[in-house]
Amino acid sequence: MWKALIQEKRAGWDELVSAEDQTWYLVALLVLPLTVWAAWKAKYPWVHVGYGLMAATVVFYTIATWIEGRLRPRERDRSLREHLQALMESYDRRSRFIQRISWWAIGGLTAGVAVVVLGIPGHASSLPSWIFAILMAAGIIAAQWVVFKQADAKISRKRDDAARLLASLLGGKEE
Repeated sequence: MWKALIQEKRAGWDELVSAEDQTWYLVALLVLPLTVWAAWKAKYPWVHVGYGLMAATVVFYTIATWIEGRLRPRERDRSLREHLQALMESYDRRSRFIQRISWWAIGGLTAGVAVVVLGIPGHASSLPSWIFAILMAAGIIAAQWVVFKQADAKISRKRDDAARLLASLLGGKEE
């Protein structure tokens, strides 16, 4: 019964991670052509660079997501405790991945937007352009932070549930 419960949790977790990754692939499939098209159509060299930086960020995020998805441990015959600990490790690994990739995405997208806005001749010395660039950067940072916090909270709840299950499996003893 314990093993079936742990396997059910693993299957649910794998489905959730797969759905999140597929959602990102769909977003990338929609956003990447738009940024590449905008880079191609841009009139000014720095605007090309800005859109290129945003496109590169999307490509980097997508490749990192794909690689992370391939690093899932193979199932093998383990004890219940080892299965549960492996599940908890996968929660921790996903949380660390989301945190790291979020910072890279924030950096790339923020820099890309700033270069696009300020790359238009005359805009680098314009106060309204700087205000707009700062507001756009703040919006990107806030949105990415909210997405990260929501994902991390979901993972933390699942990890806490698994930790309680492990404690009850071990008879209330903590490791």
